[in-house]
Amino acid sequence: MRIHKREEELNLKLFKLNGRQLEITPPGRQLYEYARQILQLEQQARSRECIQAD
Repeated sequence: MRIHKREEELNLKLFKLNGRQLEITPPGRQLYEYARQILQLEQQARSRECIQAD
């Protein structure tokens, strides 16, 4: 249900059903990449914060 809500909010189809298999769409892949980058940046920021705190 969360995925459907997100698709409606973004007006994008993030996944598609191919028979019984769920596939990520190109916009879904791009959103995934953005999320991955955000998490990586957060991890870098936390790491630097720990280094500067010492």
